[in-house]
Amino acid sequence: MKKSEIEKYFQGKKVTQMGLGGFGRALKEAEFLLKYGADLIITDSRDEKTFPRQIKEIKKIAKKYQKNGSRLQLFLGEKQKKEHYKNRDLVFYPNGAPLNNPFVIYAKKNSKIVTKSVAFLYWIVEREFADKVKRIGVTGTKGKSTVTALIEKLLKENGERVFVCGNVRGSSNLPILEKIKEGDILLGELDSWLLQGFGDLKISPSYSIFTNFFRDHQNYYHSMKKYFMDKANIFAFQKRGDYLILTNQSSGAVRKYFSGKHDGKKIIARPSKLPKWKYSLLGEHNKKNIAQVLALADILKVPKKVQRKVVENFSAVEGRMEFLGKIQGVAFWNDNNSTTPDSSILTIKSLRKAFPKSKIYLIGGGVDKNFDYKKFARTIEKETEEAFLFSGTATDKIKKYFKSFSFEEVGNMKKAVKKALGLTKKGDIILLSPGAASFGLFKNEYDRNDQFVKIFKKTKKKSEKLS
Repeated sequence: MKKSEIEKYFQGKKVTQMGLGGFGRALKEAEFLLKYGADLIITDSRDEKTFPRQIKEIKKIAKKYQKNGSRLQLFLGEKQKKEHYKNRDLVFYPNGAPLNNPFVIYAKKNSKIVTKSVAFLYWIVEREFADKVKRIGVTGTKGKSTVTALIEKLLKENGERVFVCGNVRGSSNLPILEKIKEGDILLGELDSWLLQGFGDLKISPSYSIFTNFFRDHQNYYHSMKKYFMDKANIFAFQKRGDYLILTNQSSGAVRKYFSGKHDGKKIIARPSKLPKWKYSLLGEHNKKNIAQVLALADILKVPKKVQRKVVENFSAVEGRMEFLGKIQGVAFWNDNNSTTPDSSILTIKSLRKAFPKSKIYLIGGGVDKNFDYKKFARTIEKETEEAFLFSGTATDKIKKYFKSFSFEEVGNMKKAVKKALGLTKKGDIILLSPGAASFGLFKNEYDRNDQFVKIFKKTKKKSEKLS
């Protein structure tokens, strides 16, 4: 988009951005808003001591763009007031803001547009380009990242320009407006929190994929119905000519929880109809993921030879049943992003089926998100040799279900990997698949992932020097 086209949405607009954290995304989006002349207020429930680097950086950016007519005000900790959400043209609120957050509730009653930045991105693209930019969205309890990455790879192999947004590490949303143009594709990995913003604006992507719907985030939603209704924004506002690609499982969830009208065309992708190609991704769940991607590829008329090349050579996304390599014959698998017991169960069973003679040593556990861990504990007992479980409320639940299973509770990643390596032999597997949240012992799930990968690389390098 041209500078003048972007400015009409932000120049001189009163914008409040709630939150200064978010893995660097908030800072990048604040810079974008200031660059295009916004009168910007940034708020956060945490005080200045939490963000010394970010505060220094954003003040430097604000000074740089003062000539554009922009203005920056920071209200952090106890300085945050309801007045900062009154009579604003735009309010962006972050993922995980409680459903009863008083500032969000107040903003929705007293400001013009209250939403998420990724939803506002889709809203602008729809207004500016209509169908001349294809808008794709992917949601589901699990499989979002794999499906999104596979679609991106497929479309780029077909010569398309694709911009990925949403729940993607290192990405920011609004700056995409500077690059996107007619004929491009906007592809979003959209969790339930991001989809709240689509509900605010009453929009859905034109091409939507809903992978599955399992129990999750019940410490936030407290009911599956509420959780589903946020997910449903992926398709609830589709128009005729739009597409919704489901699996049997997500289709059942739609029938159970959704009573509204849907104008898009429903397609159920079936793994049983997959071409007889060689697939590198393990597990029945990944066959469902691939089936949905190929259904989209057919709609978008991607040639079969391109489809086959991509799916046969596609390797796992970071932290999603990802094979890292071997150390003295011991295979390391990184399934860090399995944060529910159901997801970890699928991973354990998939590895057991693929490598029936290998002993599996599990690193998992952590903090509970209001799950029942009985089935997970039984799977660990039956399918793994030993488990090293991070201290936390989920681990407290898991260990209560063990009968005579060997496990050890650990306080950090380094100890877990060291203990597991001390027991393994050539042909065995060390698997990180938490089935729980990362709070407490780790900064976030990315930190847990990075620690595991770093320890693997460091240990492998040391092992190779000694051999």
